[in-house]
Amino acid sequence: MAQILMNLFWIVVGIVITRVLDKPIERLQRRLIYRCRSILARLRSGENSTVTQDEFRLGKWRVPWVVVDGSSSDPYAPSNLICQLDPRPLSLPADRQSKKEQIEIAQARIAEVDGRREFHNGPTVALAGIGRGQIGVAEDSLLILRLRHLITTHIWQQH
Repeated sequence: MAQILMNLFWIVVGIVITRVLDKPIERLQRRLIYRCRSILARLRSGENSTVTQDEFRLGKWRVPWVVVDGSSSDPYAPSNLICQLDPRPLSLPADRQSKKEQIEIAQARIAEVDGRREFHNGPTVALAGIGRGQIGVAEDSLLILRLRHLITTHIWQQH
């Protein structure tokens, strides 16, 4: 009888300890696994690569991006995205225009030396406005992007 009570006592103690320490032990285990994986990942990669969530990368280009509307759970279908090109030119502020001209000059020099360009300085459009719409109550939403041409100097064509 004493043996049964002793076994019952240890079963109750085990249940209490499991309930009390279950979450902290699980958190500690997750932290340990995360640290081990991150150390292994650093050892595997020769360079320190950082992951950014708000950046679009294409080759050497790195451009910050912003979510205009929609989500991954409710994305816009291509048929519900309308791009309108406004024919009126849009001019850049003076500081941005001078920076754009500096980039165009640098790219023209790269084109002269290497025979190729790293960036395209052709027609550029800017986002002038965003419109949202919906036809009827049950219809999908529309996203309307209004774009305007930027006035460019085309320095790269002069060289």
